[in-house]
Parts: sequence; structure tokens; C-alpha cells
Amino acid sequence: MVLNNKRNFFIIDFFVAFLVVFGVVMFLPMFQSLQNIFGVSVSSIAWLPNIGYLSMILFPAVAGKVMNKIGAKKSLLLFIVVWIIGISVEIIALNNVSYFMFCGGRLIEALAEASFFPILLSMNKIVMKEEKDGKLGSSLVEIGSAIGGLVAAVVAGYFLDSPKTFLLIPIVIGALTWIFVFSSISEVSIEEDHQANNKLLEIKENKFDYISLLFMIFMTQITFAASQVYLSYYMESFNASNSTGLVISIEQILIATGAMSPMVLLRYFSFSAIRNTLIGVFMVCSIILSLHVSLPLSILALSSICLIVGIGFSTLNIYISKTVVTNASQKISFYTAVRFAGGFALSFFWGNYIDKYKALGYNYIKIFNNLYMMMAVLVVIISVIVVIMQNQNKKFWSEKN
Repeated sequence: MVLNNKRNFFIIDFFVAFLVVFGVVMFLPMFQSLQNIFGVSVSSIAWLPNIGYLSMILFPAVAGKVMNKIGAKKSLLLFIVVWIIGISVEIIALNNVSYFMFCGGRLIEALAEASFFPILLSMNKIVMKEEKDGKLGSSLVEIGSAIGGLVAAVVAGYFLDSPKTFLLIPIVIGALTWIFVFSSISEVSIEEDHQANNKLLEIKENKFDYISLLFMIFMTQITFAASQVYLSYYMESFNASNSTGLVISIEQILIATGAMSPMVLLRYFSFSAIRNTLIGVFMVCSIILSLHVSLPLSILALSSICLIVGIGFSTLNIYISKTVVTNASQKISFYTAVRFAGGFALSFFWGNYIDKYKALGYNYIKIFNNLYMMMAVLVVIISVIVVIMQNQNKKFWSEKN
């Protein structure tokens, strides 16, 4: 095997991103089963995604420092081992019926997941010298994420009554990924020597461009989380909770499809056009979900959101590489943290809201009517901020690639 072949980096982009979202999504179809096993409330079980999101907010900066110190390859190998250890602790917790221990395992697993995205994006920025390679690498990160979620949702549906057996599957996948990373690339040093590249010194960053992308990744992630994290409860409002895994699978297929699209779309459409489409779909579909008209219409709205989420994630990853020049690993780590802050904000707020209003006698139809209408309002507010900021550099955002 040829070390540092671009193809090897593309494969690593795909499979490491696969691990991240497999680890996040694998719990979603099992929420109600895990509630029954551990005997906990909705707000308590919500700590499974909450722990993941909190880790992804707080830990990327640490991961960035580790990566700068020991290199990208060693960092990936280290955190894949940490990921496997976390899942092993979860299996032990299921044997002992200890929700506290299970959350501890989820925390260990999540610390690794928090590290993977900043490592991959920083590594791509160093290794992918040609723009087309950078676009492909960014797209493969999101495609791998989407396929990981798809496989997790489909496979988890067959193991709802035997989660211990199911958790052996990601351990095997993680071990195989570790072996491939170890054998396929040499060390990649993430050192930022800007003096070595005179062109880099001539480029001036626009802070509003970077900040606008932070707002956009937050909005995209929070909308994505709204389509999946409490989906089993939304589906229960249609008496269709058993179809949760199927709907998540459809969503992940569409995210993967969307993630592949920017390489073509950016030839014909500007970032502004894609941004405006994303805003429109998020707002309209959130309103449709809040109205609770019919199950087919709701699934169509969820599917539309996820297709645009896939396009949004890949497009934003491409543009974060374009806008960040200095202190790239730190800024990309912060970008990753903000991304998952959106997921945490939704998971934490929605979990407590559902628990509170369910206890007050509200049904799921009324609860989700309020939640999705609030989502639509939030999208409008963030969109106004983004458009104002990006108007500072209108030419850049209006250009086609």
C-alpha cells in the first residue's frame, strides 16, 4: 500500500466520519427501549445526545492542541481507541443496569467523536492542495457521516431488544478503521508556518465571513437535530413510533445525497443561492411539521430538511476552508464546537420542554406544534444576521466556483 496516497485520505475521511455519526445516531431508535431498561424519564434519556453535544462543544479545542502536538495520524489512532473504550463501558453498564455508568461510557465515546471532525478538516486543509481535492474531501466527510447514520438507524432497528449485541458492531468497525489508518498513511504534521507561504501572508481574512459561517453551521445543525433527536416521540403523535428507524434511514440517504451535491451545484450556483434555498426550506418545512397535517406530508418535510442539510454541511465545510487562513486548526475546532452547540441547545431544551408539558397533560401534537413553530422563528432570526454579515463581502458569496 502506498502511504499518503490521496485515495487513502479520502477513505479515512469517509470512514472516520462514519464512526462519528454512527455513534450519535445508534441511540436514537433505541430511546424508548433504553428508557424501559434503565427506568428513566425523557429528560434523563435526553442526556445521551446531550453528553455527546456537550463534548463536541468543549473538547474540539483540546483535540486541536493534541493534534498540533502529536500529529493528525497519532491523534486519529488515539481517539479511535478512546471511542472503542467508551462503547465497551456502555456494554458493561447494560450488564449492570446502571444508567450512570452508561452515561459515563457515552461521555468517553463522545470525547472521541468531538475530536474526529476537527482532525479530518485540518488534515484535509494541509494535504489537499488542489481545490477539487479539498471539495471532495469535505464532501466525503459529510457523506461518511450520513452513511454512518443510515447504517446505524437501519441496523439498530433489528436490535431494539438486544442493545448489548448491537454495540459490538461499532467496536468491530472502529477496530478495522484503526488498522486502516495505522497502515495507510504516514504522520501528518499540523504545523502552521505562514512564513513559508508568501501567498498566505497576502490574504486578509474577513472576520464577518467566518462569523457568518458559525451562525450558519449552528442553524443547520439545530435544524438537523430537530428532524432526528426526538423523532420517535414526534412519530408517536401519528401512532407510528415503530417507523422511526425507517424515517431516519430515509433522512440519512437524503443527507448523503445532499452531501455529494455541492461539487456540482457550486459550478452553477453561488453560495448565496444555496444559502437562500437552505433558509427557505428550513423555515417552510418547520412550519409544515408544526401543523401536523398528515404523516406523509411530515415525512416529506423531514426529507426535504435532510436533503438540504446534506447540501448545507458540505457547502459550509468547503467555505470554511476558503475563509480561514491563519490559526486554521483552532478556528476549525471552534467551528466544530459551534456546530454541535446547535445540537446540544436543541436536545437540552426540547427534552426538558417535552418532559414538562407532557407532565402537564399536553399531547405530542400540541408540544411539537409549539417546538417546530419556535424553530421557524429561530431560522428567520439567524438568517437575518447571516445575510447582514455576508453583505459586507457580497462579491465573494455571489461568485460561482
